Amino acid sequence: MYGLPVSDVFRFGQEAVILFFLLSGFVIGHSTSRKPFNALAYLRARFLRIFIPLFPALALSFLAQAVIRGRFPSPDLRSLMGNIFMTQDLTSLPGTWTAPYMGNNPLWSLSYEWWFYVAFLLLMKFVKSWNTRTVIVTGLAILASVLYPIWPDWGLRVVFSMAIWWTGVLAAKAWSEKLLDGWRGLLPGVPLAAVTVALALSVGIVQGFGSHSLGDSPIVEIRRMAAGIVIFLAAQGWRRIGWRGFDQIALALAWAAPISYGLYIVHRPILSIGWHFRNYIGTAPAIALAIALSFVLAWVIERCIYVKIESLVPKVRTGPPPPPVAWGGQP
Repeated sequence: MYGLPVSDVFRFGQEAVILFFLLSGFVIGHSTSRKPFNALAYLRARFLRIFIPLFPALALSFLAQAVIRGRFPSPDLRSLMGNIFMTQDLTSLPGTWTAPYMGNNPLWSLSYEWWFYVAFLLLMKFVKSWNTRTVIVTGLAILASVLYPIWPDWGLRVVFSMAIWWTGVLAAKAWSEKLLDGWRGLLPGVPLAAVTVALALSVGIVQGFGSHSLGDSPIVEIRRMAAGIVIFLAAQGWRRIGWRGFDQIALALAWAAPISYGLYIVHRPILSIGWHFRNYIGTAPAIALAIALSFVLAWVIERCIYVKIESLVPKVRTGPPPPPVAWGGQP
């Protein structure tokens, strides 16, 4: 990557996103188990968290291309609107509706994350039982995985990928209800395993596996799902040994956590600028300066712009905590 010997590390970018999906589902599931679910408060929080940093990132993506090309490019309004309405995905995958804006490829995962949030809102608002919610998510994901090899489409990818995020939600529920001991600890991963098997079988029957590499569709889609299972099982194993080393890792990463989202969505265009100027100041200095600038801009976006705008949007009042609800939905 950028002429530096780090390409092996970035081969696991897909798996890193899957880890984030699991953590995101866990955080959302945990937060809803600790306080009453208020649809407006949830929508406010998720909308602001995604979109306030997104607009500066879109502007930076445009400006980066202007610097690289030496002129202002066409704003590509179709792609811009597609990213604003969260329909973007990697163009290397079939059935993609919209490319990430101006080559800022990390934006692909935001569309998945946003629609996971929306689906969770609808499930929490209109479906009272956790068992029924899980059946709906799993059933739709299996149906999407069966259809995908026949009709590869971005929408179907989002639907069956929801099983990854939902695993995090179920793990949070099991954690809060102390249901992770013994064989019960594996239950949150069962829906994801079923969807992964359905996707692999349908791909094998319709397309076969012989001519595909690990980086090609549809293997990369199966790889994402399988990565979710592996990460979930690894977390279970880590928990069984008492989360050994967790505090040290958390302490090492705590400083970057408040700006991690901003860093994720701005680093690609800034690194592209650094790569553009490598012939003037050298590859290593150019990339080092680009990395430093990425951190600075992420901090400005997250700790200044986001904090200021979020504070100006009226908060939604929430009521008293509800009575505990069992998995079946009955108090």
